[in-house]
Amino acid sequence: MTTNLSRLADGKPSSLSYRAGGGPPAAAGARTSGRPARKLRPSWQDSVTDAADLALLGIVAFVAALPILTAGAALATASQAAYDRRHLGSLPSWRTSKQRFVDNLLPGAGATVVTLAAAVFLTIDVRALTLGLVPGGGAAIALTATVILLLAGFGGLVTVAVGRGLGWRAAARSAGTLAWRRPGALVAAAGIGVLAALLAVAVPVTTPIVLACWLHALHAASPSR
Repeated sequence: MTTNLSRLADGKPSSLSYRAGGGPPAAAGARTSGRPARKLRPSWQDSVTDAADLALLGIVAFVAALPILTAGAALATASQAAYDRRHLGSLPSWRTSKQRFVDNLLPGAGATVVTLAAAVFLTIDVRALTLGLVPGGGAAIALTATVILLLAGFGGLVTVAVGRGLGWRAAARSAGTLAWRRPGALVAAAGIGVLAALLAVAVPVTTPIVLACWLHALHAASPSR
């Protein structure tokens, strides 16, 4: 007690003064640490930011894909932006996205041609089956529908791999390996693709937003490796 009184007389804090003041010694150190208190934003602001980023991403990607042959480059660039948004917390700069788009123009054009050729072939096949021009009936139609779903899922996995920085060929190999080892990832990607297609067909004006949400959902559902 005498020691505490002598400390008070010398102007030094004591345990009694801390108890009286209601704060531990660490509080004084915290005030002098020079680190400002971190301000947390309300969750609704984060939601608005996420929605705005997705809308911007989808609209820009949709416009960039309008010339058709640039669709592959636009999709690759958008997937890379979605990856950055999910893992880094923000969209890349315009300069970065522009450079990525330019780098993906030629490889993306090749991927676009292959995708269009496959789509045309499957469309002709389905039409021939539904008109009865090709034997097989309902079983053949069901098999073709299953193939289309699996190809949609495979395309989703390829898109995610491209978004992680792989080239189109390497992304296709990576997607094939993932689909073989983890069929659930393929099924999940197919389901996301079907849902996105249904939403885009039901409300065509929302297609750019649906595109961005499709990319976001693919990256969220795909395994990290």
